[in-house]
Amino acid sequence: MNKNAADKIARESVFDQLNDISGLTYEEALNKAELTYQVGKAPLFWENKVEIEGADPYVSFEPSPQHAQIIRLDRREPLGVTKNDYGIIQVDEAYSIVSDLVTDGYPMLRGGYTGAGERTYMVLKGKDEISLYDEEKIFCTIVVTNAYDGTESLTARIAAFNTATQVLMTTGDLVKLRHSKHVLKRLSDKRKILKKASESWTEFKNAYDKLTRVQIKDDQAKIYFLALLPEKDDESTNQRGANIRERMFKLYSGEGMGSKLPCAKGTLWGAYMAAIEDCEYHRVVRKSKLRDSRSQEIYSRIQGPMAMQKASAYGMALTMADRFGSFIGGN
Repeated sequence: MNKNAADKIARESVFDQLNDISGLTYEEALNKAELTYQVGKAPLFWENKVEIEGADPYVSFEPSPQHAQIIRLDRREPLGVTKNDYGIIQVDEAYSIVSDLVTDGYPMLRGGYTGAGERTYMVLKGKDEISLYDEEKIFCTIVVTNAYDGTESLTARIAAFNTATQVLMTTGDLVKLRHSKHVLKRLSDKRKILKKASESWTEFKNAYDKLTRVQIKDDQAKIYFLALLPEKDDESTNQRGANIRERMFKLYSGEGMGSKLPCAKGTLWGAYMAAIEDCEYHRVVRKSKLRDSRSQEIYSRIQGPMAMQKASAYGMALTMADRFGSFIGGN
């Protein structure tokens, strides 16, 4: 790792913000990640006010016929609002698929929840990895997320983890399971997850190898960054984009973690890594009315706006490799 670059990091990576559960049994991991709480469903009441001429209004509270609230039982704290047909899946039930994967040789790495427990996360290490250089290894992870705030299904997604930058990079959904009374039956089919994970990882490996072999010049790196953040008509937005592009180019030119490794110097891979590092460590995540700052940071970088920026960086790098690879030195 480039020490000078590491000293400039503004925040922890998403990976480091979750509890380290490596080397633990499944039960020990649930305890350390604090994923042992229970949830329940309770009626949601709305205020019904009737105006009465010459008197105070009559106010009553009526149960909603269509919605309910999800409660964390140990704290009696609401986690979210959802429809009445929402199927309750306890945290340990949601991660029973993780237990099955651990049995199959997929060790746990990180886990935890955000907010009061609205969202839960668990990261497992896959069985395959890529060695781009002695100091830069990339291995497959499976990230299982669950939400009790009504915003997302129980989801397993694949993510490539870069050891040089400690960043969960490209992600793609493997399985999404809507909370319903049938979800636990569908959870048992781990074969679907492993098959899709294998297919996605093969795609990533081929793409990453391709990007390391495409040699680029500085002006071509700048074209890549401009494609990620095009110029806008609005002056303030345009200036912000220019500042980010300048920062990404500096990360690419030697200030970034891993930027001096042979596979990154003067390659499209190096430009892609600079864009990913900027999203993970240097880009400001917009505040949310729904989540506290830590919850928003993790959400944004695993499945929200910053995750979409990472996906855009990946797609644009492949587009440049396909269109210009032979012209600028790729094989």
